[in-house]
Amino acid sequence: MPTTRYLNKRGDRIPSVTQILDHVWAKPGLVAWANREGLNGRSHTVARDAAARAGTLAHEIILSKIGGPEPEVDKYARGTVSEARVSAHHARDWMERHKWEPIMVEESLVHE
Repeated sequence: MPTTRYLNKRGDRIPSVTQILDHVWAKPGLVAWANREGLNGRSHTVARDAAARAGTLAHEIILSKIGGPEPEVDKYARGTVSEARVSAHHARDWMERHKWEPIMVEESLVHE
């Protein structure tokens, strides 16, 4: 999955908010989910990666609706595209029901 590299003025790589939270925020639901996957004979990493691909494409679709580039849908499997479009549809419904205006889109910020 694509990740943004955050660099300080010296060019040193610094962690993202997600990377920091991964170390301090417990996710017991993920452990239970991974256990269920295993008990059902499925690899949790395969399921996780498939969900991540769909999530990445959904993010790209949503971003394209608010000024970002058009997603490269052709590079994803048909099932991934279907799942992503469902998520993007729900996001679009939410956006239509709420008053909001993006101030910045996908802007990388680093505090020195």
